[in-house]
Amino acid sequence: MLYLLKRLNLFCLPLLFIVLPLPDVTAQNPQSIKGVLFYIPFCPTCSDAIDDYLVPLSLTHAGRLELYPVDITEAPGGEIYQAALEDLHAEAIPRDTPSLLIGQRLLTGEAAMREGLPPLLEQPPPEGTSWPPLAGLQQMMTCLLYTSPS
Repeated sequence: MLYLLKRLNLFCLPLLFIVLPLPDVTAQNPQSIKGVLFYIPFCPTCSDAIDDYLVPLSLTHAGRLELYPVDITEAPGGEIYQAALEDLHAEAIPRDTPSLLIGQRLLTGEAAMREGLPPLLEQPPPEGTSWPPLAGLQQMMTCLLYTSPS
């Protein structure tokens, strides 16, 4: 039963991030650090990183840390993720590893997030902090119809 409840929590993850730290995902809050969380629903590794670290951290730093979850198993999320990896010239990353993109910095896995996020939260955000410039991300965030390039 606990396993099912934990899975349901992951299912509700996008709603949690959007309702709590992201009242308006397109707003430009210059005092916040914005990151895109790439994950797979029902992935135990992703679930652990999200439930045990990112959700508590985002609640503790509400207004300072804004995360937008992107499911990479479906379009356009998978396409946005692949474009991000290509733009960053990142090596192949196991798909069952959660990744967090902040600016041009990709934190892959919970250990990298635990190491890389606290220093980012301790320093003032750079001027003009905005969401990573990924093709299709703004459309996804504003729920506009997404069409895949042919």
